Amino acid sequence: MYWNWISDNYRLIQWIGIASILLFFLSLFILRCVIIQLPDDYFLNDSSALNKRSGNLIDLARRVAKNLFGFLLIICGIILLFIPGQGLVTIVLGAWIMDLPWIIKIKRKFVYSRLVKKTLNWVRSKNGISLFKFP
Repeated sequence: MYWNWISDNYRLIQWIGIASILLFFLSLFILRCVIIQLPDDYFLNDSSALNKRSGNLIDLARRVAKNLFGFLLIICGIILLFIPGQGLVTIVLGAWIMDLPWIIKIKRKFVYSRLVKKTLNWVRSKNGISLFKFP
């Protein structure tokens, strides 16, 4: 049953595989560009929305929309784990967008690990840009 579907849709499966590989390399390129564009004191400034609480209704709506979008990306990433796509990248991006207290703690723990700091600074040094400053 499945073998028939695979043989009938062989070209489609090939194109999906090629698109998945291209999207993987595109995501690596975009990640490199983001790392290069961030200021070197990016991790010293705590710019989360939790620290910028205001009574403004527009700010509240913006934070809710941002968290909903992040949650949607996480759900899409979980789906992409089972179909061709960049599931893990989408999950990480969704979590990174969200401004919930427990996610902020996880982000800090992740970014301040020795391996991640070393990798981020390696990407910047390869491009001749000043290294990140961490607390």
